[in-house]
Amino acid sequence: PRKFGDIFTGKTKNPYVGDKGRGALSFSNTPKQSLLLDQGKTHVAIGFVDLDLLLRARIVQNKNSVEQPNKFIGYEGSVYAVAKSNVIKEMMTKKAPIQSIIEFWTSSVWTRETLKHFENAVKIVLQYGNAPNNKPPNPTKKELHPKVRSLISHWNESVRNPKSRQEAHELW
Repeated sequence: PRKFGDIFTGKTKNPYVGDKGRGALSFSNTPKQSLLLDQGKTHVAIGFVDLDLLLRARIVQNKNSVEQPNKFIGYEGSVYAVAKSNVIKEMMTKKAPIQSIIEFWTSSVWTRETLKHFENAVKIVLQYGNAPNNKPPNPTKKELHPKVRSLISHWNESVRNPKSRQEAHELW
């Protein structure tokens, strides 16, 4: 039998976690169980992938917390996930319709209205400052990592100069 401190070197037959959604998972297309978040608190997520954990969260209130805002700070290594989350945040801040936010979040096919809200949010995000000295952005300030800015700039350029279907296929 193993004892505390032993190192397990064996290989498992099934390398994937079979927790049936009870824990935080690393793919945004994997259903997750809702987490309980206390109203009026700061919640930190490391490796949040996208904002799905907030969508599925249950906010627990008590009589002292009803008027208190929640604060969410996410740390993520995926440039795409960070860029997407910044755009979603601005779409929400500017009161884009929920349908447009969900379309941007989950679909590659958007209405013209969603495209308009996306363009507006991208312009705002591109006005964020740069993270100092290529360090991680401060989550309490509107700062972008250079790689995140580069991706969002690419999105902005793509919207301003759309390609024909044939051009898109050739570029792919």
